Amino acid sequence: MIGRDNWQVTLPGGPLTLLQIVIGIADLSCCALAMYVLLPTEPHIAFVNLAVIFVSATLLGFASAAPGGLGVFDAAMFVALWQFDKEDLLAGLLLFRLLYYVVPLAFALLILGIRELWVDVKELTAHHEAT
Repeated sequence: MIGRDNWQVTLPGGPLTLLQIVIGIADLSCCALAMYVLLPTEPHIAFVNLAVIFVSATLLGFASAAPGGLGVFDAAMFVALWQFDKEDLLAGLLLFRLLYYVVPLAFALLILGIRELWVDVKELTAHHEAT
């Protein structure tokens, strides 16, 4: 446990840390698989090669501190996947960004909006019943 005064943070133990690492690897693998599916079929690239490129580009994006690695991730993918037609690669990258960032954000906003509406309706109902 680390912290100061009354503020303490308990660090995860070994098994939980290992589980987090496994989940992170699975997440990156699924993302790389999604990118692999979105790439043009020609020229062919092996999934393992793309996974290494994808993880490297993701790490560069993290290191840049740009939100979502915007620009850095994409540039790294363009440099590493030079053999692909640039327009087709850009289309795949845009679809990836749409599926990985925009769709989950829209889904989360929809769920949050429904929840907030539900809470407001419950409060209004409770207020009307009390009066």
